[in-house]
Amino acid sequence: EEEDGVLTDNDGRFVMQQLPLDQELLARASASGHVSDSSETFLLSAAELETEVAISLASGASIRVTLTGEPKNFERLEATRRDEDGNTADHTSRFVQGSEVLLRDLEPGTWHVKLSNGWGDDETETPEQIVEVTAGTEARVTIQRL
Repeated sequence: EEEDGVLTDNDGRFVMQQLPLDQELLARASASGHVSDSSETFLLSAAELETEVAISLASGASIRVTLTGEPKNFERLEATRRDEDGNTADHTSRFVQGSEVLLRDLEPGTWHVKLSNGWGDDETETPEQIVEVTAGTEARVTIQRL
């Protein structure tokens, strides 16, 4: 699966050249501060060399996490968004350096945020903090280190 990129003009339009004919194609858009989106698959044929593809970028949500207390080794911040059935819809995880972490470009919704440290049998985790985020906003949460 090969990916090539193009930039849009001021109206959000783009042109891709030298695309393969008679193969299913997919256009994907991403931009900092926005949630990525993809088009439906489409077929480009010799009879139709120009195809309009609509993609919408929504403003992403952010969660700023402030950590209090003494830092520990191997701290990892985890954030999970669940769907209406309680299944994991999105998940992000990153190691922590310092006392503040900014999670960006998140899908709007309810996120469960926790801090864990250690490995295997020695791993501990904080209770989950539940954070509701909406498009284009930044939610804040404070977690006390264990």
